[in-house]
Amino acid sequence: QTFEVALVENIQRESLTPLEEANSFKIYVIDKGWGSIAELSSKIEKSSSYITKRIALLGLPSDVQEAIDNSSLKPSSAEELLSIKDPERQSQLGNMIVKRHFTTRNARELVKDDAYYC
Repeated sequence: QTFEVALVENIQRESLTPLEEANSFKIYVIDKGWGSIAELSSKIEKSSSYITKRIALLGLPSDVQEAIDNSSLKPSSAEELLSIKDPERQSQLGNMIVKRHFTTRNARELVKDDAYYC
């Protein structure tokens, strides 16, 4: 129970990186099974979709996650890559978004126009 409280407190801290936050959400909901996304949402006052999208970032290729970690790729832009199921293509598009300094809107358009878009 102490670990659960500490985890929730850490999640509420502003200083977590997006992927640290995602990992914390994953630990709480999936690994430890302490509650649902909805329950976590009410505890930390973030929307369920926010939590779901953050956890989904952990499924992106390591180079894309590294770009998120070093702040060259915004999490909101990286989320756009989730509709591409091919990890290699996610990496290619992620790299293009970073190199061209795309906004999230530009990233959304790029992904939507891609042949791998689902």
